[in-house]
Amino acid sequence: MKMNRLRFVVVGVFVLSGVIAWMTIGDLGSSPAAAFESRPGSPEMERKVSSATKIVSGLARENYALIREGAVEWRQMSESAGWDRNRSPIYAMHSREFEQACDRLILAAEQKQTERATFAYLQATVCCITCHTHVRDTIRVSGSVRKSDRTTVIR
Repeated sequence: MKMNRLRFVVVGVFVLSGVIAWMTIGDLGSSPAAAFESRPGSPEMERKVSSATKIVSGLARENYALIREGAVEWRQMSESAGWDRNRSPIYAMHSREFEQACDRLILAAEQKQTERATFAYLQATVCCITCHTHVRDTIRVSGSVRKSDRTTVIR
């Protein structure tokens, strides 16, 4: 039973990670929206990927300290000055949902609950994808990026 659950967790996490990588890399450079994205190889993206790797590795090994470490890093990133909650009400909503998912992930790790941690990780990841899609779509509709927005990075 425990081995089947672990396989489910590992397969689910890797499938979702592949979808995230495809969505992140597939759109970069193709529109003005790319100015907002954390490009592969950028310090911001490397930090996000490093934290996600800790979480995935922790889930696969049931290493709750590692899951918690990655989730805390994500939560801290969301609290940084560069995380522009004032961009729009929808962006702020996605940020709150991401932070809540991180909080659930931290709690699940502390309680050593693999399934809850897995679902919280998936929820946080869906928040990221949804928010990045919202920002790209918003920029596509406007057709341009304001000069002041060119240095803004979505986290």
